[in-house]
This record gives sequence, structure tokens and C-alpha cells, in this order.
Amino acid sequence: MGAFDQLAGQIRQISRGKPIGLIGFSAGGTLALRLSQFSSLNVKSVLDFYGPPDLANWLTQHRGDFHARHLLSNISSNQKFVNAMSGPGTTTAYLVSAFGATDTTVYAAPSAASLQRDFPGAKVYYLWRTTWRHDPRMLCGLSRFLESTLTLASLYRRSFIIRRAAHAMRYVIEATTDAAALLLFDPAALPADFEQQFQSDASGALAQLHRRGLACWIPVAADGSYLLHVYLDEPIPQALRPCLREPLSIASFPVPSGWLHFTGAECAFRDDDSILAQNPLMGGSAAIAPGTYRLTLFRTVYPAGHVGRHFRASVSRPDYALWASMYALVPLAVAAWIGLVVIFFTTVRVPFPSFLAPLLMAIFSLPFLVRRLPAYKSVRERYRSVERQFPALVVQLESAALIRYLDETE
Repeated sequence: MGAFDQLAGQIRQISRGKPIGLIGFSAGGTLALRLSQFSSLNVKSVLDFYGPPDLANWLTQHRGDFHARHLLSNISSNQKFVNAMSGPGTTTAYLVSAFGATDTTVYAAPSAASLQRDFPGAKVYYLWRTTWRHDPRMLCGLSRFLESTLTLASLYRRSFIIRRAAHAMRYVIEATTDAAALLLFDPAALPADFEQQFQSDASGALAQLHRRGLACWIPVAADGSYLLHVYLDEPIPQALRPCLREPLSIASFPVPSGWLHFTGAECAFRDDDSILAQNPLMGGSAAIAPGTYRLTLFRTVYPAGHVGRHFRASVSRPDYALWASMYALVPLAVAAWIGLVVIFFTTVRVPFPSFLAPLLMAIFSLPFLVRRLPAYKSVRERYRSVERQFPALVVQLESAALIRYLDETE
């Protein structure tokens, strides 16, 4: 909830109480709908493309599948956030939502029902045809939305800043590789024969994509999991800047479908994502606005103990002591296990075995008992949350609109 309130505060600071319109894609559409409830933001219009209007209802529809698990991992299963993105809402803004009739992620019929239940005044448009441009109902809705939004901003820069506030975002994606290489790409940007090239010469195909700027190929030092932060039209936080190394730029990075994938290089695909579907931990994705971006990739190098110091500063002393206890309990458990092996499986005579064996068994079980404590589970989640603030890789994506704006203001 802190991040959601912070987003509302940033929009409020930029718009300074002036009437604004919000546009959101996918999860961004959900945020836009719910932000319209803040009367202090003075939101007059909202356009939601493929965003679940009611998050709790959407999670129920997906019943723990890949999409639901991916979303819950991004919000750390925060029930307060789910509740804030669900249920009836009160807003005076003009709301328009578009749902794809064949969309298998945000189902059209239940999403429309959720929207009209939570926001009775909202307008719903179904994309039955190949493209929304062929649907006069969608054109009518968009025209009404644009009319009510554009009349709010008499200056280009002001309207751009408002759009940027709704559009800018940080995405956190994790991928695993068994080939010491990662790939950032939109499948729709890859050539039609990519999978054939990839099967015959994987390294050559990936290198060619990277040279052409169609994908970002990232060799890494070893196999394993890597965390990526993507900053879309948003500055990289000052806390990360001293740790950034080896910048790599792609001037025109295409994301034609708006579906940005970050996977192990061995899971790259254009049409056949069966390998990734069978191994969902090998990669993740984020839905962003389709377009061409200026991409800058950084690797990160942190001082020794960097995450531990930030974690210690973020929790109470008892919580940190509980977390740190595992550093002592695990070695003790290993020693106790060795002692039990000596007592029961060797001919070495041990004094007081009837007393020593239960004691060693109790010591051996301590780490397992502590790990089951609700307090320890809470501290462990807090550590993971702090750990996710410090990625191995950072990408900055700048849209063409932002680049024009920055060039004009220089």
C-alpha cells in the first residue's frame, strides 16, 4: 500500500490539483481506475486497456495459475493492496475500459461485470474485430475520453507531464538461466524464422538479435537467478546510481506488442513458449505501452554486506536477532547430526549416550522449528523484500515522447 499511496502523492505533486486524465495498460489500468477515487487528484477521465477492474475477483478466476502467482509475487502477496484494488469504488471521473473478447488473461465477460458492479457509471467496449479502429463504439468512447481529457490541458508540456506520471513505473522481473546468459525481448519484435535459427545456432541467433537491436542479450558470470529492475520513463533511484556499472545502450529497442519478457537465453521464443510454460521460474514478463524505446542496461556491484545493512536498519532488534539466530543454529545442527551419526552408526564409545542422543536430536531440530515460527516467516519475507530492492541488473527505458520532451527542455 505504501507504493500505491506514494504514486498518488507523486501525481498530486505534479498536477498541483489541476484536472487530469489517466491512461493505464493491464495492471496499470487497474491502478488508474483506483487512483480516480482520490478526490484530491481531481481525476476527470480514465482509460483502462485490459486492466482487471477488481483484483480479488481476477485472482479468484485464475485460481493460483501462472498469471496469479506472478502477480502475487510482484506485490509480495499483500492482502491490503489486493483489497484496495477490489470492491465498489466512488469516483466522478468518466471511465472507459476495453477488454478483448478472446483475451485469456483478463476475461472479458467477468471483467465487464466486475467493472459495472464496482463502478456503475463506467463504459465498457469489447474488441470483437481484428483491431479497435474498426469498431465505431470504441472510436466513440475514445473520442469522448480524449475530448474530456485534452480540454483539461491547454499546454503540451503540462499534458505530457500528466501522462508521464500515469505511465512511469518500475517493473521487477526475475529470471533463471542454466546457460550463463539472459535475454530481454518482445517476442513480436523477433524475425519470423527466429525459432528455426535458434535451434540451429542459438548463440549466433541471439548475437544477431543483439546487433540489430531487436533484443538485449546479457551474458552473465554464472548460472542462477537474476533480478532485473526496469525503470520506464522514470529516473533510476539515487540509492542505486553509485552501484551501476558497464552501461550498454540500444537506441531503438522495439516493444511492438507491449509484452516485455526477461528470461534465461535458452528460453527465448517468438511463437512457441512451451519451454517457458513448463519452467515458469526461468523467466517473467511485464506489460508496458507498445512502442520503441531507448534502452540502457546497467550491471550492479554492491559493497560487501550491503543488503544485510539495509535489512538490519529496516527491522527491530528482536526481529533481527531472530533472523541472525539461524547463522548459529545451522552450524550447531550440523554438528549435532555428526554426533548422532557417531552414536548410532559407529563403534565409537560415547559417554552418556542415553542423555546425549536426545540432546543432540533437540539441537538438530532447532533450525527447523524456528523456520516454522510465524515471526520468523514474517522476518524472512521482510528480508526478501529488502533483497528485491537491489537488483543484479537495471534497465532504463525511455519512450519517444519522453526523449522529445527532454530534448525540448535542454
